[in-house]
Amino acid sequence: MHVVDFCAAEHANAIAKILALAQRPHCCIVTKRAMEDIVKLALTKAAVLEAVYDHVTAQKLTHFQMQESGWPAYILLPCLVDCYELYVKLQVGDDDDLMVIVSAHQPDFGVRGKKSHA
Repeated sequence: MHVVDFCAAEHANAIAKILALAQRPHCCIVTKRAMEDIVKLALTKAAVLEAVYDHVTAQKLTHFQMQESGWPAYILLPCLVDCYELYVKLQVGDDDDLMVIVSAHQPDFGVRGKKSHA
C-alpha cells in the first residue's frame, strides 16, 4: 500500500473516475458488508459518496493498494462522513462506469497514531 500522489499520471484516470462516479449514486455499488456498517452508524450511501467526493477533491490522505484479486483499490483514511472518521475502500475499473464501495467502517486501529481502547 502506498500514498497516492494526486499529481501522478498513474492515478489520474482513477481519481477522475472516483470524482465523477461519487456524484452518480446509481453507478455505485455498496458491498453487503459495507452497507451493514453504514446502516449501523445510521449513515446513507449518499453521505458516504459526498464524503468521498469531498475527501478526494481536497486531496486528503489516500492510499493505493493492489488487491489479491488484481483489482486496484483506493483507501481513504480517515474519511470524515458526518461525525465519523471512517476507513473507506473503493474500487474502480478501467473499462466500466462503476465504483464499488468495498468498506466503510470505523477503523479497527487508531487513526493518526491514536490507540483505540477496547
